Amino acid sequence: GVGEIDSTGIFTAIAAGEGTITALSITAESDTLLAEVPITVIEKQEVKVRVNNNMALVFYTLSPPFDFFLGLGVDFTDGAFPEDGNDDVILLHFSLPGFAEVDEDFQQITYFGDILSAISFRLSVNGVRISPYTFVNPVTVSLPFDIAKLEEMGLSPYDLTIRFVTSELEFDSDGITDVAVNMQLGVITAKVAHFSELALVPGGLVAGVDESDRPVGYSLSQNYPNPFNPVTTINYALPVTSHVSVTIYNILGRTVKVLVDEEKIPGYYNVIWDGRNENGGIVSSGLYIYQIQAGSFRQSKKLMFMK
Repeated sequence: GVGEIDSTGIFTAIAAGEGTITALSITAESDTLLAEVPITVIEKQEVKVRVNNNMALVFYTLSPPFDFFLGLGVDFTDGAFPEDGNDDVILLHFSLPGFAEVDEDFQQITYFGDILSAISFRLSVNGVRISPYTFVNPVTVSLPFDIAKLEEMGLSPYDLTIRFVTSELEFDSDGITDVAVNMQLGVITAKVAHFSELALVPGGLVAGVDESDRPVGYSLSQNYPNPFNPVTTINYALPVTSHVSVTIYNILGRTVKVLVDEEKIPGYYNVIWDGRNENGGIVSSGLYIYQIQAGSFRQSKKLMFMK
């Protein structure tokens, strides 16, 4: 249905069944009949949005300094809040954390240590801010990454993970699970048990597995996407500690790029190729071969790069 924004900044729309409600810079998907999306920006430092169960938010358009978080998402659809609290007014506040430094023009944000980006999430219930707020069921948070910035730092999205930042400016992973990369959307996702400061930091998403999850054999998966541009992901698995090489060849068998050349422990791994050769130049469109060599295991597959 069609809604309106009142003097308090609350957008209200009536939706028959599932629908998409768009208000200013926020899109909220809800299967409830009444969806309210308040939008408040306080001195460019804090954004406030009303939320409830069955709601997923994705921020597509944000003013500086929040434009660094285009693609930021929070999904409350798995029953994050108590069912008996349906009448509560729950506001999601997100802002830059206190340890972020912002220049006068709100064009540059810097953080301490190895943090690439960070955001402070808080919830208030009926006007009372609760920190940290622990959910009935974990919510899914998506933090965007800048692939160009990562390339400058010699990192890939698969080198990143999400961590809480404590008041002592230390990293904590307790309450964070299911960290994953979504290359198509350009975000790192994770399920979080509570809200406080969340940071995107180097840490590696795939560094080995529990014994119960150990791969039963070597494997090399088909790259995805294929054809690709600008990047593609190659997955492989190791059942035992092995010296691993993953290499890109052209159709004449000449080496284009060595992606991996090191010893790794058992586990499931990912490596990305950005279509560049050893000299950093973009390769020509066409068919290429990627090959894994791990112990006595060797396997090759084809991929297609398209400009």
